[in-house]
Amino acid sequence: RLRCLAPRYVRARTCPHPLHAHAHAFVCRLTTACFRFSKIQTFDIKLPPETIHTKYDTKQMRDALISQLNELMHKGHETFGGVTEADADKEYQAFKQHMDQIHLQLTSSHLQEQTSL
Repeated sequence: RLRCLAPRYVRARTCPHPLHAHAHAFVCRLTTACFRFSKIQTFDIKLPPETIHTKYDTKQMRDALISQLNELMHKGHETFGGVTEADADKEYQAFKQHMDQIHLQLTSSHLQEQTSL
């Protein structure tokens, strides 16, 4: 793509053979990329199946999420627990209310898709 977009990278004189016969190297700071072109056969290409099936253990994922939330709540309580200023108390109450709301939604008997978490 760089060969097509940057005219300064093309050869000054014309070669009788195509540019694909060469190795192309590009350098940027400490990174070097070298490209060599080779012809591929149709049997070399494998496409993924049309439908990809995945199996998730939603109970395990939910339990892990709840434990992460509990850890976050614990850290938040530790952070805001030592501060006694009025603004910090408001922030602590907002944090606690938000965490309780998320915890309630996660532990409810049926999970609904929430976009406002």
